[in-house]
Amino acid sequence: MHQKTIDMAAAAARTLWPTQWTREDNKLFEKALITVPENSSNRWEEIAEKIPGKSAAQVKDHYEDLVHDILEIESGRVELPNYPDDL
Repeated sequence: MHQKTIDMAAAAARTLWPTQWTREDNKLFEKALITVPENSSNRWEEIAEKIPGKSAAQVKDHYEDLVHDILEIESGRVELPNYPDDL
């Protein structure tokens, strides 16, 4: 029961205080996604080892957030921004 309380507190903390991801964190994350196989039994732990200061839970949450964002864009519910240097 103690572990369940810890897990619930960790989930609440992630919701209330989301982790900031720097540009460098995202670059490391992208490289790790490529190098760590999808079918690895401890994929999120392996990826987290490559990103200083990030836990496996934070890495998995970040991945799930990105997948959600992609689905929103592909469904047309979210428009891509227009940048001045777009051709």
